[in-house]
Amino acid sequence: IKVMVRVRPLNSREKAEDAKSCVLTDSGNPYTITLDAKPTPKSFNFDYVVSEQVTQEQIFDIVGRPLTRTCLDGYNGCIFAYGQTGAGKTFTMQGRGLEQEGRESTLRGLQPRVFDFLFAQTAFAQETEGTNVEFLIKCSYLEIYNETIMDLLNPSVNNLQIREDMKKGIYIEGLAEEATGSSEETIELLKRGVRNRHIGSTNMNAESSRSHSVLMMTIESKRMLNGMLSVKLSLIHISEPTRLLSISYAVFCLKK
Repeated sequence: IKVMVRVRPLNSREKAEDAKSCVLTDSGNPYTITLDAKPTPKSFNFDYVVSEQVTQEQIFDIVGRPLTRTCLDGYNGCIFAYGQTGAGKTFTMQGRGLEQEGRESTLRGLQPRVFDFLFAQTAFAQETEGTNVEFLIKCSYLEIYNETIMDLLNPSVNNLQIREDMKKGIYIEGLAEEATGSSEETIELLKRGVRNRHIGSTNMNAESSRSHSVLMMTIESKRMLNGMLSVKLSLIHISEPTRLLSISYAVFCLKK
């Protein structure tokens, strides 16, 4: 397990209030973050720390690319985005907007970049190994809201149950799983699910995610010499509401 901290820039409200950042980073030491606390600053160490100047492509190179390679080598992987409301989780995971961003956009998030890299790698393997290798990639997308699991690819199905089986292990009964053959198909599937998510307005973010979401990709490969291999790559977005006093919740958000 590795933990990376990404520092966000001041938002428009904070700039209007002439706020100052109390978080300090050092490009010469990408493992330490310092809080400008009183009476003395406090420093904390992580596996990686990046400043607000870091690009989406650099985030992918640090996190997305090596993890996707690990999955293709046969290991399960997970990217887990966690932070306060307005911290930039959705921007980091999805980008500025899946609906309008193309492959050339510098603002694309981890998810579409991971899809591009994953399918590029499987296509390269098939090109070099020919009929000796086959790949099948399947996706499921769920939301956890008010302790209820909902299928974002089939929103008419809700209150799904977690089950445990000797062969399957832990799984979610009734969760839809769809095969995708390209990065574009996977992004369309992601967009479909995103439109079904619960969101609400806060002081920090006009469209803040009010639920946890999990995109699970099952990557199956079959090679003539090594047999069948199946791994899971999970991309998880965790909602974290701030204190009630600092947020203007919609009515349904108050119930949470």
